[in-house]
Amino acid sequence: MRGLSTVYPPPMHPASIVYAPPMHGLSTGYVGLCMAYAWPMYRLGFHYTWPTIGLCIAYAWLMYGTTYAMLMHGLCTAYAPPMHGLSMAYAWPIHGLCMAYPWPMHGLCMAYAMLMHGLCTV
Repeated sequence: MRGLSTVYPPPMHPASIVYAPPMHGLSTGYVGLCMAYAWPMYRLGFHYTWPTIGLCIAYAWLMYGTTYAMLMHGLCTAYAPPMHGLSMAYAWPIHGLCMAYPWPMHGLCMAYAMLMHGLCTV
């Protein structure tokens, strides 16, 4: 089995395949780096590698939520005062999209949508 493990790469984490945001290169690039790091470490032991990959993916999800919220916050505050109507049209579709997020991101997304709604209505 040892020979097989050094030839056959470990399976990709399902979350990194199912939820790989195409619009955010930072988090997907980070997951890629984690996978590149974890593969050589795989030879040291299965029990060490998979928790590391899990932590990397969890961190990448957090980075995705934080970076996206900061970016959208900057965009919304730039156009909210002169274009209230467009801000409202933006806030509610984003709120609807939050419902499709997995639960770890759902809370962050809902908090962001409500914050943006409050900023856009000012």
